[in-house]
Amino acid sequence: MTIPTSDTVTLRGLINAARLWESANQLATMTLPNMPWTRRAFTPLFEQGRRWLKQQMEERSAPVGRARQRCCLYRL
Repeated sequence: MTIPTSDTVTLRGLINAARLWESANQLATMTLPNMPWTRRAFTPLFEQGRRWLKQQMEERSAPVGRARQRCCLYRL
């Protein structure tokens, strides 16, 4: 799948497709080398992914917390 790299590409003005694709690929690197398809819940890699996502959201001034967990794509 090819995603345009322009920062101006958005979906209905809400989602930057290139940045979302880059974020998904960055998160995909947080796996075990022999099992690149999964991050088991409650493992160190799972926690690493959660910390990374929280940091990404905070950098974009997105609300982070239990009440907003359902809104994890906000400003990604």
